[in-house]
Amino acid sequence: MQNDLELEEELAQRQLSRRTFGRILPYVRPYRGMIVAALAFEVGWVASVVAEPHLIHVGIDDMLVRGDAVGLAWVVALLAGLALQRAVFDVVELGWMWKAGHATLTDLRKHVFRHVHSLSVRYFDQTRQGRDLPWLQALLAFTGKTFFHSLLDHL
Repeated sequence: MQNDLELEEELAQRQLSRRTFGRILPYVRPYRGMIVAALAFEVGWVASVVAEPHLIHVGIDDMLVRGDAVGLAWVVALLAGLALQRAVFDVVELGWMWKAGHATLTDLRKHVFRHVHSLSVRYFDQTRQGRDLPWLQALLAFTGKTFFHSLLDHL
């Protein structure tokens, strides 16, 4: 028989299957707008990272070579603006993803709690005491760690 630590380790290492992912989706649906908005912010963050080398190229090869101090000042201002944009996008995106993930796990935990409390007393009489709790904790921890990484993998 497998001990609880081995079970928890096995669940933590296991990749989220499509079936499990499909079972979790109903808990995510109420927060899909927040997740889509966070992913849009991530796209904006990536676009600013991609634009930065181009602006450096323009600043060095065009403005600096021609001696255009005003143009170079604009490029520097744009680079500073991109850095500020990335910082804001990073904070907003991470905040929304954290909030959506936390709310999803809270909903899942509430569902599990309602289910456990709906079981008959006979179930608890016939089940070895303490065996279900570590399994449920491992399942919830596994779901929390891997859900949003797997969400991006399945998109």
